[in-house]
This record gives sequence, structure tokens and C-alpha cells, in this order.
Amino acid sequence: FRYTEYGMLEGTKFETVRDMSMWQQGEVAKVAAAGGGYTAGKARLIQIDKHTETPVAEGFLSMDGENLKCGDKEIPFDIITDFVMHGRMGIVFTAGKEYYELKPEEGFNALKFVLLFDALKNMK
Repeated sequence: FRYTEYGMLEGTKFETVRDMSMWQQGEVAKVAAAGGGYTAGKARLIQIDKHTETPVAEGFLSMDGENLKCGDKEIPFDIITDFVMHGRMGIVFTAGKEYYELKPEEGFNALKFVLLFDALKNMK
């Protein structure tokens, strides 16, 4: 699909970005309500403390209402308080009193994970 000179979408069933966003949020909410989650390719999990980055884990990424998992590191979903996109594909988040960054491989859909986080938090 592409944007027209008037900001409309062409080549998709949605007329505007807002329409597409509302549809996407609804689909993610269905996944969350069904107890599902998402998986993705490899990512690096980095802990940030006083402007120092410390690698924590590397491997496949998954998230559901129970855990965020990167490689062999699992973080309980309930202690994650903030979860936002950073740049084009990265995610930064807080878990307890610790700060983390997820640096995924190319092709990662960060928005999908952020929307899932929001949908799951809204259910609790």
C-alpha cells in the first residue's frame, strides 16, 4: 500500500491510517482476551543502569500475560510497568526498579508488542 498526496491509504481496505490502527488494536485485543501472545525472531535484552548497558540475554522473543521472555531470561509480566517503542524497532521498559532495552533483529514489529502490552494491562 502507499499514501496518496492527500494522506489517504491506497491499495488496502483501509482509507486512513487511523482506520488501520483501530483495526490493529482490535485484533491485538482479541489475542490478549484469548490468553494468547506473540513471538518474534532473535533479540538482545540489555539492562540499563546509570548510563551503562549490560547484556542480559539473547535469543528468541516472546510475550504473553505471564512473561516476557528473551532467550533464557524470563521477566514476569506483572512487574513490567512501562513498555514503549524506542526508535524504529527497539523497545524500552521498566520491570520493578530495573530498566531494560530490547534490541531486535531486522524485521521486528515493535508496535505489535507494545499494543499487546497495553491490551494485557487493560485487562488486569
